[in-house]
Amino acid sequence: MVYKKLEEYIVKLRGEKTPYFLLQGQTKLNDPSYYPFQKDMLPVQCTFQDETPETLSGYTSGERSIILPQNNYWFKAKGIGIPSGVSQPIFKGGKLFSYFLSNARVGSGKIIWGFSSYEEAKEELFWMQKANEIGVPASRPIGLGIYNNIVVMDFENRRSLFQYLNDEKTDVFIDFSKKHREMMGACVFCRGTSDIRVDEILYPFMFPTIRKILETRDCEAYLMWLGSSCGYNLRLHHDGGMTHGTRQRRIGLITNSHLANHTLGELNTGTTDYHLSGEVNSKLKKLELIFLSYVMNPLPYAKSLGMKRFQDWGISDFSIQETTSIPYRDYINGYFYDENKLINFTKAFMKGLEKGYYRRKILNIDEKQKKNMLYKLVDLKHKLWKIYNIPQGLQRGVRYIKAIISSKSVQKPYIEKINKLAYKKID
Repeated sequence: MVYKKLEEYIVKLRGEKTPYFLLQGQTKLNDPSYYPFQKDMLPVQCTFQDETPETLSGYTSGERSIILPQNNYWFKAKGIGIPSGVSQPIFKGGKLFSYFLSNARVGSGKIIWGFSSYEEAKEELFWMQKANEIGVPASRPIGLGIYNNIVVMDFENRRSLFQYLNDEKTDVFIDFSKKHREMMGACVFCRGTSDIRVDEILYPFMFPTIRKILETRDCEAYLMWLGSSCGYNLRLHHDGGMTHGTRQRRIGLITNSHLANHTLGELNTGTTDYHLSGEVNSKLKKLELIFLSYVMNPLPYAKSLGMKRFQDWGISDFSIQETTSIPYRDYINGYFYDENKLINFTKAFMKGLEKGYYRRKILNIDEKQKKNMLYKLVDLKHKLWKIYNIPQGLQRGVRYIKAIISSKSVQKPYIEKINKLAYKKID
């Protein structure tokens, strides 16, 4: 029953399923019983120049992954291509044509577009297993898949790639015939009890009218519980000698220690995404706590409050360039939106985060309250996304969502719709 309810939440958060296909490939599985396909078949998201195989479908999880319901857990296939758009890998003549970025602001900085390298996939499975062994409620590793048939062209970063793909003169197959190289790519398989991301259900707290829909004290209690649970999860990583994932790159620091990598069920939270994990030290502990407080966090003033509360040491020697963080700015028209009215929600989350990390304590609230708050927040986000005409499956993070809302909030019809929603109580 709980699982079926969580799938209802996923539908509201992610929208329609996205297509994927099965191609022949190689798998290395820890436990084949959890793999939903034949051992020699790999899921992939691409477009076809040859005959298209049977179309299957799954829910999106990030930009290059799908999740599938399997009994009482979610099966996740990560790094299986790109679901749509001009940068989709192309399958032709038994080969997958994609791109290689040498200076990307994700992962190692050197990535096969849509996929992982074999070494990256192995490393992610290693640290995921390590997290499970030290008691973190993390995704459980199933294994990896190997694409032996990838052909790539080289680009520096996303910008240069999309400049090339959006040029009307571009003919990718002519260019592939002139300059290409073959690589081995990989994907990661894991399972978890939920794939709802904590950041997804925080967006309703951007709007002051939430106080007319939900009880303020219930919101603050839920946010304190959520913060303490996420903080405790991070502390388990650090006590076990590992990071959730923060590394120094040429562009600066990049991190996986943020709310989009904490998953949320009806009663508990967990963690996912371990491709940046490694051994921890005192500086990385502090950084990961600071990053967890505000990166991918849409709560008002999250960055300024998080930095103030947790930055009790200087980080001026570091060049911070997390790929998912943004500088604070007002993003909703002032006469409609007053962030000062919502700052107590952010303070409640930060207080919980502090207790969870420093005191190793998850604050208790009633189980029924947890379930009710999760359902109401998911439903409210679903309604807000409809008002702003944002695709339900969009998971691009705080910067992109704020830009969309900012461009529309100055228009009176959107303000009226939000205010009208405030008087429709969610049962």
